[in-house]
Amino acid sequence: MKGPQNLYLQYIKAIDKAFPEFNKVARTAILVCYIRDQASKSPNALFQDEYAKLFLNEEIKNAACQLEDVVSNLKRGFIRRTAYFDKQLRHYINESIKQVLILGSGLDTRSLRLKTSGVDYLKHILSNTVYFPELWELRTKM
Repeated sequence: MKGPQNLYLQYIKAIDKAFPEFNKVARTAILVCYIRDQASKSPNALFQDEYAKLFLNEEIKNAACQLEDVVSNLKRGFIRRTAYFDKQLRHYINESIKQVLILGSGLDTRSLRLKTSGVDYLKHILSNTVYFPELWELRTKM
């Protein structure tokens, strides 16, 4: 069976094996960070994330590369989702939103990426991010 549900189960098993010290959401955050880094290298990139690579040590890169076959079909969704939320946030910043709360992240670079693309949303609105402890530890090491 090669349907989306089976691919997802393969992905979960592979990421559990690659990152046993992190919870499932944290493991996904690491992989999405890797995908953002890889997507930024494309000549037709939907976004640029020059910061993602800062969270990716050799161990993480090697493990993520081993998952490449498993997540190849999921990559497009991660990339499009990132581009979509960037676009929506830019739109609502222009509509004068007052606050942004990012939940369940730890390796999110949206505030830095939007700042480098000409929008310094931290200057204009209150931005809070909730981190998983193990991702905060990884983030501070990098």
